[in-house]
Amino acid sequence: MVIFCGSAIYRQEQKQQRADIRSAVYDELSKSEFKVKIDQDEQEVEIVPYGDGAQYALRIIGNLAADSEAADEMDDSVKAISKKIDKKVGDGWTVGLQNPDNSKRYFWIYKDGKCKYRLQDHAVSYDDYDDYGYEDD
Repeated sequence: MVIFCGSAIYRQEQKQQRADIRSAVYDELSKSEFKVKIDQDEQEVEIVPYGDGAQYALRIIGNLAADSEAADEMDDSVKAISKKIDKKVGDGWTVGLQNPDNSKRYFWIYKDGKCKYRLQDHAVSYDDYDDYGYEDD
């Protein structure tokens, strides 16, 4: 009987944890544009863009506008999600927003509200020829 009660309590805690994580994500991002995958054993949250609008916007950011305000706003959203999960669920959780064209890559990764990877840090502005080694005449 004790094992059954302990198991039921554990399942309820896991269910509440998933609900808290989804709430943190959908406070920042549209439920109609993003799916959430949760791995409670590994403490990983994958945010997957699946709506046409989200996929299109992220493709533009990834290909042309990594140094734009839109990229910074999406980065802020992922950071806020990570902080909310840290506060509601606990530390040790990694949150990543997936590349819409490559499910093994991420545009932003945060753990416990701290940046692990930002697309903006790896992008080169197309307007700055110095980044390509060109010199002005």
